Amino acid sequence: MREKIEVLIKDFVASYQRTKNLKTKWREAVVGFADVEHDFKELISPAHALAEDYLNGAKTIVAYFLPYAQEIVNSNIGGRYSSKEWALAYVETNELIVELDNYLKKELDKMGINAAVIAPRENFTQSESPADWSHRHMAYFAGMGNFALNNMLITEQGCCGRFGSIITDLDIETNKITDQEYCLYKEGLDCQLCVENCITGALKVDFFIGEKCYKILLYNDVLHSDILASTEVCGKCCAGLPCSMTNPVKEYK
Repeated sequence: MREKIEVLIKDFVASYQRTKNLKTKWREAVVGFADVEHDFKELISPAHALAEDYLNGAKTIVAYFLPYAQEIVNSNIGGRYSSKEWALAYVETNELIVELDNYLKKELDKMGINAAVIAPRENFTQSESPADWSHRHMAYFAGMGNFALNNMLITEQGCCGRFGSIITDLDIETNKITDQEYCLYKEGLDCQLCVENCITGALKVDFFIGEKCYKILLYNDVLHSDILASTEVCGKCCAGLPCSMTNPVKEYK
């Protein structure tokens, strides 16, 4: 069943970008499976929801990462504000996540499996007020990667992209949280490029100032208002880095 779900996700993404008139392209999705028994409130935030809040009898979370194509990442290197391509990728990927989640729910329903879908921006309001549901953390609990100095989750396909997750009552083997570092800095190597690239000074080695970060997100939303959807993005701390497209620690070794 794990393999079947993974194929469903990857095939849907491949078909989606072939048949839709889109500017954004994605590389192959990364998929993982997390146990709902993790204490999300303690490990993420007291405000974070539990799987049971969305689905009675929840057992397994299907998490996935949709990594941006190289040209999307390259477009956002340099400059003070996010590129048009990066902002549009955010919008088009959120739309893909909604359609993918609904597709997965229907396919699982055909197999007698219950599932709950959660919006890409579940009650997100500002950077210092956590969302009710963190898709990025679900990917972490699904063993898909580890957190970096820039607070992003680095996967085998890097950190530039979007995460999604759905809650199911599937009773299958889940992944363990990885104990491997994916961040060069956390591995003890000489890299702080994400901190250097943060144009607001919000990201530091030892702390993060959410208000500063959120201000630039709001500015970029106005800058790209012609897109006619929320573009509260920046991405300067994850584009053009060793971890943008891959797990750099693995590459280094």
